[in-house]
Amino acid sequence: MSEDLPLFVYGTLRSDGPMARLVGSGARRRATVRGRLWQMPAGYPALELGGTDLVYGELTPPIDPARLAALDAFEGVDEGLYVRRLLSADGGDGRMILAWAWVMPDPRRHGARPLKGGRWRAPLGGIRAD
Repeated sequence: MSEDLPLFVYGTLRSDGPMARLVGSGARRRATVRGRLWQMPAGYPALELGGTDLVYGELTPPIDPARLAALDAFEGVDEGLYVRRLLSADGGDGRMILAWAWVMPDPRRHGARPLKGGRWRAPLGGIRAD
C-alpha cells in the first residue's frame, strides 16, 4: 500500500495549530472521523477511534514517505505514545477518503480527559513540553 496518502489532522498539525509547518504547504480540506477526542495533561489532543461521536479536523495533501517518517518520530510512535493508523475520513462531500492519522490507545492511561464537541483548541498558555 502506498504511503503517499493524506493525513487526517485534528490538533497541533492542523493549519491553525502550533506545529502545522511540519506537515508542509498545500490546500487542506475540512473532514470528520468517528471517534472521541481527548485532552492530554500537557495540552495536546489524542484521538481514540470508534463510537458515534464526530471528531473534526483536516485532510492534508498526500504526504511523502520521508515526511511521514519524520512525523511518526514527532508523534512519539517509537515510544508507543501514538500509533499511526489508516482510517476513512468524511471529506464533507459524501466521499470517504483513506488517510493516515495518529491515534492513542487508551488515552485514560495517560491522564487524558474527554473533550466535548470533537474539536481541539490550543490552550491559552501553550503546550507543555513534559
